[in-house]
Amino acid sequence: MPEHQTMEYKKSWHDEFLEWICGYANAYGGTLYIGKNDNGDVVGLSDKDRKKLLWTSTLLLSAIMVNIFIVPAVP
Repeated sequence: MPEHQTMEYKKSWHDEFLEWICGYANAYGGTLYIGKNDNGDVVGLSDKDRKKLLWTSTLLLSAIMVNIFIVPAVP
């Protein structure tokens, strides 16, 4: 499935993506997939990115309603 206005793929986590999440919250909502490339292929996350994203998503989920999917690494 290709990216569109309410769905975005990111290969790794960067704090700048909080802007995407705020944009979704201020518009029609959306889904951010972390661990997929621009073609939608699963690339997974490093352990460092996974830990940082889990911490960040815990803070976000306590403040707003947002869908964040962590895509597991390909074996």
